[in-house]
Amino acid sequence: MNKKIMLIPLALLLTMSLILAGCPAPVRVAVANLAMQVNPALQLSLDREHKVIGVEGLDEDGKALLAQLDVQNKELRQALQEIIDVLMDGGFLTPEVRVVIVLHPIDVRVEEDLPHLSAIAHQAVTGRLVEIGVQIKVVSQVITEDLYENAIEEGLLPADYIDLIEAGVSADSIKSIIGLGKELHIEQELFLEEFDTTASAMIDMVEAGITEEAAVALLKAALKADPSLEEVTTITAGIVDMHEAGLNPEQVLALLALHKELADLGIAIAPETFLEEFSTIVAAMIDMTDAGITEADAMAMIREALKADPSLEEVTTITAGIVDMHEAELTPEYSLAVLRLHKELGVLGIAPETFLEEFSTIVAAMIDMAEAGIRGDAAMAMIREAMKADPSLEEVAIIIAAEIDLVDEQQVPPPDEQQVPPAEQQVPPPDEQQVPPAEQQEPPPAEQQEP
Repeated sequence: MNKKIMLIPLALLLTMSLILAGCPAPVRVAVANLAMQVNPALQLSLDREHKVIGVEGLDEDGKALLAQLDVQNKELRQALQEIIDVLMDGGFLTPEVRVVIVLHPIDVRVEEDLPHLSAIAHQAVTGRLVEIGVQIKVVSQVITEDLYENAIEEGLLPADYIDLIEAGVSADSIKSIIGLGKELHIEQELFLEEFDTTASAMIDMVEAGITEEAAVALLKAALKADPSLEEVTTITAGIVDMHEAGLNPEQVLALLALHKELADLGIAIAPETFLEEFSTIVAAMIDMTDAGITEADAMAMIREALKADPSLEEVTTITAGIVDMHEAELTPEYSLAVLRLHKELGVLGIAPETFLEEFSTIVAAMIDMAEAGIRGDAAMAMIREAMKADPSLEEVAIIIAAEIDLVDEQQVPPPDEQQVPPAEQQVPPPDEQQVPPAEQQEPPPAEQQEP
């Protein structure tokens, strides 16, 4: 009886053992990824207990580093400290580098825990760096899974866009910027190489107070105008200058469009020249609006200036002349008429470069005539004749001064300066009129001789 009772529990235990032996171990699921980049760049997959359950190299150096690492199943803090030691031994922790750490969720249920986990990672890395006597910057951020995957797909690692995150640019805006390469058909390798320049341009605009939406649109326009990405910084500086001058930064889009607009008119400005001198064009726009010229009139002046000077070497000289005419109270239409004299240079026999170099002389002559009361068609006719007489334009000021003097001499003086007729031609007042001689006077009636 007792023997039978003992056999039942033993049989039950044996059955349970066989059942359990056939069951697989619980699967450990990654709930978050941590990317750590110094160059090398690594990705650690973490479970709910913050243990490493997977490690991957994100670049060639990172893949090569895997053979020296043994961090599988280790707690995150310990794993990061061991990675820092390996990086130190490999000579990667030089003063000019920084450690970039980004975490993103795989399971949305752990999103709230990631800021705490990021702090743990940051502390583990900085603490170990202090222990080994290395002073380099550590940056850590929590990002969305969508942004991380989008960047990886385009070939960008966390260090490429961490500055945008640090500057407070939203994930959606960063994704838009990352997508500009494909959208604008910029060669991928070039786009990746110059992404730091692109990111810096965006940060400069945002820090200047331009909204993210506007900044992304302006950045897109800059990259479209300069697919070589060599002058993106120059264009961005112009955008910021216009914003700080109180102008609508979107006016830059109109300025950038001038290149194509003039090309369609047959006025060829070399693309590299236009981009290299873009800051000069922007400065001209700002100078004119600062002087009180409206944005619309200033844009018209810029357009005509570029037509007159496709080399863009004398844009500053032209702008200074336009501002001088405005301050002399000459109308924008009048200033444009003076500037459009460049279309008549062939007839006047004047070299284009001479016209541009002496534009300030022509402007000064126009102002002198206006101050003398000579304006409109009369003034334009006089300046044309002076230019035709002196194609070198070296003596235009003298010619115009002589013309002004001549006009002054021909003018009728005001009443208080008119010449008085000679004394013999004057009619004396009644009490001073001459009395005829006695023999010529008629005697009064009482004295007349009777017949």
